[in-house]
Amino acid sequence: PSVTVTLPGPPGGGPTNPPVGPAQQPDIIVGSTGSFPVPILGQINLTFAPDAVNPSDDPAVQFSTGGRRVNFTIPANGTQADFGVPAVAVQTGTVAGTITLSVGLQAGGKDITPSPPPTRIIRIERSAPVITGMRVNRIISGFEVLLSGYSTPRQITQATFRLTPAAGSNLQTTELTLDVSGLFTRWYQDPASSQFGGLFTFAQPFTIQGDLNAISSVSVTLTNEQGTSQPVRASF
Repeated sequence: PSVTVTLPGPPGGGPTNPPVGPAQQPDIIVGSTGSFPVPILGQINLTFAPDAVNPSDDPAVQFSTGGRRVNFTIPANGTQADFGVPAVAVQTGTVAGTITLSVGLQAGGKDITPSPPPTRIIRIERSAPVITGMRVNRIISGFEVLLSGYSTPRQITQATFRLTPAAGSNLQTTELTLDVSGLFTRWYQDPASSQFGGLFTFAQPFTIQGDLNAISSVSVTLTNEQGTSQPVRASF
């Protein structure tokens, strides 16, 4: 996807609004519907207002060039912005909230920014957790499930584990749901978590009585107030 801010000539106007989700990196496109007789110097400023259950700024919300400010030029009689690099994108991060891109313009040493300035709003909604990685490690007492992912509300309430028996084996327990709300609340309310946005890593050990080889695989889903993640599965 891309984020387009249209500047009519003389520059002004507003944005287009294609949908953009979390953990994306849409390109920024700035152009004018008409040319201007002198070069235009422009700047895009990015701000982020979180709207999570456990709100926090997300440092991942920034331009692909780094930081929350990027400069561009539109040559005299031109219509497309030049950022000085092949492409500039905005990283949408993993926290629910509002990203605002606001454009300032100068030409001939004078501020020509329209009032209100050209602005693009990107809304990152609260959504179900997303599991991006999973592995299972054998440990002395049984096995451990290691998960990584993100939750835009910075909240996870429960984890459900489903065990698949190996061929010819029977399991007394094939499904277990754990209340993990306290664990994740402590993480997302810890100031140390703010540098990671909505990201998390989660390790859950299991003690097995009997033969671990009786288990063929384990699948996991995570739940928050918005819904349940897609299941992920790992084999032993």
